[in-house]
Amino acid sequence: MGFFMKAMKVWRKAAQFFSLIALLSLSNHGLTHEGDVHDVKRQMLNILALPEFEKAYLTTLTVELQPEVRVGSHTHEGMLYVYVLQGRVRSKLKGSEAKDYKQGDVWVEPLGSVHELTENLSHNEVAKILVLSIGEKGTSLSTSIK
Repeated sequence: MGFFMKAMKVWRKAAQFFSLIALLSLSNHGLTHEGDVHDVKRQMLNILALPEFEKAYLTTLTVELQPEVRVGSHTHEGMLYVYVLQGRVRSKLKGSEAKDYKQGDVWVEPLGSVHELTENLSHNEVAKILVLSIGEKGTSLSTSIK
């Protein structure tokens, strides 16, 4: 089976997991640690082996962005599928225009892309995204570019 067909098979499996994971994430909506002063809060949900690919894993996590938070340039060592659970988020990949996303919208970050901007567009509400990453277990999910 060719790489493209294997990749499509993995994305189909990811989509199956996605429905369940999104429901679980929404059921935790509103649960935050009292007094948390961090602008970006990450919560790991799951890491699943993908036997179709040697060393490949599907990692799922939620990311909460406090109001008006901007995350600068960074890279990911995997391919990302991002779903907006709540709020409005602006995202920009290198070589493309910034796009605004609202609850229910999705975007994909290809392997090797530079994510130049992630921004919560609200002045007073937290934005929350669900991230599905396909990559090797133990690799960095996000690396800042200075």
